[in-house]
Amino acid sequence: IKSPVPYFDLLKQNVSQNGSCINNYLFIKENTSDNEKIDILTIDADTLYSMLKRSDNLKFNTYIDWCDKTQYQKVFDYLQKSNNTLVIDRYVADNFKKYERTKFEKLFKEKGYVITAQNKDLYIIKQKMNKKSFTSLYKM
Repeated sequence: IKSPVPYFDLLKQNVSQNGSCINNYLFIKENTSDNEKIDILTIDADTLYSMLKRSDNLKFNTYIDWCDKTQYQKVFDYLQKSNNTLVIDRYVADNFKKYERTKFEKLFKEKGYVITAQNKDLYIIKQKMNKKSFTSLYKM
């Protein structure tokens, strides 16, 4: 399905062609298991879900979604109920810091999330039983 704004189609095409989507796919494959449930919170989540042959439970994966501060409540409502592994890109992490820093950090502490892997583009975050091992995105 084409975006109503041609610029976003060109942006996605460029992301796929420059290899960052392939690199992100490989990074996720290396750091998660095939049967592990994951929530991908990135602007190219739809492409990554497709490459990983997984389904998207959140359906909040376009550049337009992540630009709109008012849409973030949908993400928090979902994450309160989900115990899945999170994959977050730097763009989305920066938006969380900018728009909802306190709320997002509180969610991380309550859920006991820790960053288990990261590269220059992505964080992979899993829930741990020891909540004292919390690693904040904001300290990175």
